[in-house]
Amino acid sequence: MRTRHLRRAGAGLAVAVALLAAGACGSGNADMAATSDATKQAAMPLDLSPLRSHSYNFAPKRTPEELARQSYVKVTAVGTVEGWQEGPTFITEPSNTPYMRVYMVVRLDKTFKKLEADHALRGGRVYVDLDRGPINTLDGRTPLTSMADFERAVPKGTKVALFLTNTPKISDRVQDAQRTAPVRPLAPHPQGMIIEKPSGLSGAPLLGGLVDLGRYPQQWKDIRSFDELANRMAAITQ
Repeated sequence: MRTRHLRRAGAGLAVAVALLAAGACGSGNADMAATSDATKQAAMPLDLSPLRSHSYNFAPKRTPEELARQSYVKVTAVGTVEGWQEGPTFITEPSNTPYMRVYMVVRLDKTFKKLEADHALRGGRVYVDLDRGPINTLDGRTPLTSMADFERAVPKGTKVALFLTNTPKISDRVQDAQRTAPVRPLAPHPQGMIIEKPSGLSGAPLLGGLVDLGRYPQQWKDIRSFDELANRMAAITQ
């Protein structure tokens, strides 16, 4: 079983400011403190560990165009994260291991490749199916990664580029079926989730979602902006 009983550290660093003498502080000081906190928060690196509960063994594609051309890649698109939703739980044999799912809901800004995927894109959004991660061995059902961890890892409003495949078959036994996405979900290729880095963070403009960008071939690392990546994705439509 892929479980563990020690909880990971929280995905984000919370900054708490206590104004013990609010009445004695002028509004200017409070505004300065709020601005300082916002600046610090914007400069904090994202903790993408909630997305990386798996180790992927795959042959990286040299360029975005090469990945987009693969027949198993059904959809390529760029969009904006609307939020996160809990998904169903699949029960596998023989040990009744629960595999919990989570959905990253993305509003589609531009869709480039669509193969047999009309139902998955209904309503102008896509439900990106991801593993919820390890569970607590003490009760065998509590996920160790909270929904808040996912929301901090990739917040609402984040721009993402997606290379999506059909979801893998896990099991016919389903718990919490009412949490199933209202449209057919799709799953990202290990290289298939690229996140636009928030402004204020130094370094490369893009981040790998499921695997670190350091594992990508050099031509991916040389991409200078999210718009450049989108333009390259647009060149492949089938």
